[in-house]
Amino acid sequence: MENAKRKRLEQKGWKLGSVAEFLKLTPEESAYSELKIALESVLKLTVVRFFQAADAGWKARPTNFKTLS
Repeated sequence: MENAKRKRLEQKGWKLGSVAEFLKLTPEESAYSELKIALESVLKLTVVRFFQAADAGWKARPTNFKTLS
């Protein structure tokens, strides 16, 4: 956050700090929550890439294939 904005908010009575301070987390709890957030973002990216690759593969298939009858 910009220093000017921080000072303006503090002058208006806002208290600025981290999420860990607000939730009164221990360092271990803070590290655990950060790890969970990092794993979630990696998992989300992996799933998106998987479905994009699957979708690209599906679109690349020929549309004039013959069916068995």
